[in-house]
Amino acid sequence: FPGSHGVILYPQMGDRIDLICPVGLGPGPAEFHRLYLVSRDSSVRCEAPPGARNSRLVLACDRPARALKYTLKVQRVSPNYRGLEFAPKREYHIILATSDGTWEGLSGRVGGACVTHGMRLVLRVG
Repeated sequence: FPGSHGVILYPQMGDRIDLICPVGLGPGPAEFHRLYLVSRDSSVRCEAPPGARNSRLVLACDRPARALKYTLKVQRVSPNYRGLEFAPKREYHIILATSDGTWEGLSGRVGGACVTHGMRLVLRVG
């Protein structure tokens, strides 16, 4: 993501957003990441505190040989018990927080690509 503040999207209710994990079929090392929905403060600090009410795992990119996609549907109520729910006129923050992108660092919840590459996503729901 360009810059250190990430990307801002302006979805409307009913929109869908695809989050896609990197596929590691090339000669370079595979990448492993976890994406978390966090509070604004946690996004600024690039952390997903365990046990925090506003820190929720959205997607685990832990199978680099396989294409993996998670589709967010911007909706007030989700029929899926693990689905995300959104309200109009609110901001939602998603960060990519792992220590270093390796399998060993997959459980990291502070820093990682959020700090080194500005991997933050802000959803400003209309």
